Amino acid sequence: ADLFRDAGSFRLKNIALPVTLLQWRPARSGNADRSDEVPTVCVEAFAAAPNDQETTVVADDLRDQLIQRLSRRTGIRVLDDSMGGAGGATYRLRGRVRISGDRGRVSLSLYLKDSAQPTWTKSYDEGTRDIFAFCDHLVDRADTDLRVQINAFDGDRIAHLKDDELSVSELRSRAATLFYDYSVASWERARSVLERGIALAPRDPMASAMHAEAILALAQARYEIIPSSVAERLGRDLDAAVEASPRSDYIFWARAFFKLYVEEDLDAARADVSRTLAISPVYTHGHELLGLIDLREDKTSDAIRNFTRAIELTDTDPILPYRHFLLSISQLCAGDPSAASAAIEKAIQLRPSTRPYHLLRAECCRRCGNVDGAQVSECRADDLADVPSMLALRPPVPNRERQVLSLLAPGTA
Repeated sequence: ADLFRDAGSFRLKNIALPVTLLQWRPARSGNADRSDEVPTVCVEAFAAAPNDQETTVVADDLRDQLIQRLSRRTGIRVLDDSMGGAGGATYRLRGRVRISGDRGRVSLSLYLKDSAQPTWTKSYDEGTRDIFAFCDHLVDRADTDLRVQINAFDGDRIAHLKDDELSVSELRSRAATLFYDYSVASWERARSVLERGIALAPRDPMASAMHAEAILALAQARYEIIPSSVAERLGRDLDAAVEASPRSDYIFWARAFFKLYVEEDLDAARADVSRTLAISPVYTHGHELLGLIDLREDKTSDAIRNFTRAIELTDTDPILPYRHFLLSISQLCAGDPSAASAAIEKAIQLRPSTRPYHLLRAECCRRCGNVDGAQVSECRADDLADVPSMLALRPPVPNRERQVLSLLAPGTA
């Protein structure tokens, strides 16, 4: 049998909106029955306990809000399976709402196809005195967690396949999973995977944006300047990606990342992040990047608020130690080394092998007058490899704190 696979989105003459095209490639033995589309999430009807009208209405409202949130994303497709019969989905999402007195619990489980084993499950507990706040808060948290889980682990379902057996959408899934490993080697591998995707579909907006992020993040981990020829190409690619996919919060985010770190156009970066958050108000990377812009502009109180918001929205994202790192830097720049020390301590608890975290803690201790603590942290840092880290990218600190960069940069010991 022959297969048609997702070739990416393209702009065609006399058609206003981008069109998804399919690519024909002969099926390889043993792989004819696998799915090649973007991940599809089928949302089942949520169970309610007690099974009364009030609880059922809450369960239906939560489910409808979650479908609306998930449907805003451009990297997945969402199916409403409230009546059953929607087969063929990559994932099935099941939920159960239980309300007792003034407390409510929502349990969600994500299943791969029709497997009996969930790939992810989580329960959320909240007060129900304000039922609208209950629903809104839980949807915010669940939407954020589901995004992380699908991005981080969707590549696992195709882990047994070689790169040359994958469609463009599958190559993107593989790269996203590699991103969430947060090692330099995994990001280099992701960049290579995305280059293959771009070779198959040069105008695919998501592949272009992800490829740009890989190049940018690797450069910031190494404290390197991107060559002007590369920067010009990335700028063109990101502009084209925005035009091709104007509903993608991620693509606007990627261009804002570029505007901040490469062009240092803070107004343009802020405009793109504002668009990102208009599309997805609880997109944690959007709040994080807004905090980075605030930090560069020396708006430390705003930076602290945005990094704190990104941290509060999810406790399952592997990037969490990096956000505590950024929060610590913002607090240090705000003149509060005690709070900065507490924040970097949380990052160290999550990633104790990250050398810049110990160096930052030493600086916090010095500014607090804790000489012994500073020496302990410096000794710990000396025991660790002085190498780039994807969880300690070069922070865009205000000019008055430029010495922090010399402290944290790899290879400066």
